[in-house]
Amino acid sequence: MLEIWRTAVYDGEIYEGLYKVSNLGRILNLNYKRTGKAELMNPYERKDGYLQVDLSKNGKTKKC
Repeated sequence: MLEIWRTAVYDGEIYEGLYKVSNLGRILNLNYKRTGKAELMNPYERKDGYLQVDLSKNGKTKKC
């Protein structure tokens, strides 16, 4: 299957140039640890069983 990447949008916040999301559900951090390198993010499991990642923009973090 062809993987298509788009700019991440969550809760009305656009993460242009920071994160990309694929149609396969993978999330790419475009500036991993401020190195300028792209790195796939590893979601973690919440207590209720759902997977979660933390997205940051302008010093503010949102859990999604």
